[in-house]
Amino acid sequence: MSQLVFIPTGGGKTALFYIPILIVLYMHDHPHPRFKTLPLKPVALVVVPLNELGNDHVNELRELGIDSIASHAEELERVKAQGRNVYKTVSNRLICDRLTQATLNSKID
Repeated sequence: MSQLVFIPTGGGKTALFYIPILIVLYMHDHPHPRFKTLPLKPVALVVVPLNELGNDHVNELRELGIDSIASHAEELERVKAQGRNVYKTVSNRLICDRLTQATLNSKID
């Protein structure tokens, strides 16, 4: 499921990505023959404008039992400093990422 949403502050953007994640996790725990095409390890990428907002989402999701990580530079440096493999840490987790204008304007080679 892909979503691109532009909603003002307080409009319910968080629910738009929390609810599908919770539904998929529920369906994994309560399988039904009608829904056979769920990914084994679903991953969601949530783009946020501020590092702190990403950190807040990660903390809320962890409280719900959802493995997640904020992928801004400070968090990834912390993971590396702990001697953990960044790829393994990030894979199969909900990722809250902050995109800057420079990132949006950059070209992929």
